[in-house]
Amino acid sequence: MAAKRPLPGAPRAGNAPNGGGARGPSPSVRPQRETSEHRQAKLDDLRMTLGHRDGQAMAADNAMVTFHEKVDNIMEEQEQLRMNHLEYLKEVAHMITEQGELIQNIQSDDYEIDDYVSKMEVIVGRNLKIYQDMQKQLGRFKGMLNEEEVAANQLRQTFHYY
Repeated sequence: MAAKRPLPGAPRAGNAPNGGGARGPSPSVRPQRETSEHRQAKLDDLRMTLGHRDGQAMAADNAMVTFHEKVDNIMEEQEQLRMNHLEYLKEVAHMITEQGELIQNIQSDDYEIDDYVSKMEVIVGRNLKIYQDMQKQLGRFKGMLNEEEVAANQLRQTFHYY
């Protein structure tokens, strides 16, 4: 079993933002979603702050920028994953209601079984699409987490005090 690790940028015990204590901010406190222009401006500021240096310092600067890019990408994808998951849950809940109605209808003597089969095919197809989309997004997110881990390790190698 893989070791649990906090997401990049996740609050650590003792220094959580917004007075959330060790558990982080309350669920009702959501940070504003950054635009891609704002993210790019932050990375440009980081590059300018680090400046153009030679040798090992430049390698550390590049590793730092790469790491921050990976973390920013993860945070954006995490929010998208959360929003999509909520939408999928709403759609699945609607389909469960539809299936309940189909089961009630099929129990009556005058219901056409062909109608039941065609409606269930549509519902099953929608379910498959939802879970395939979610699986693709989770795979992409997992890949991003792995890339961030590689970038973090490269950054650690540039600093000997880690």
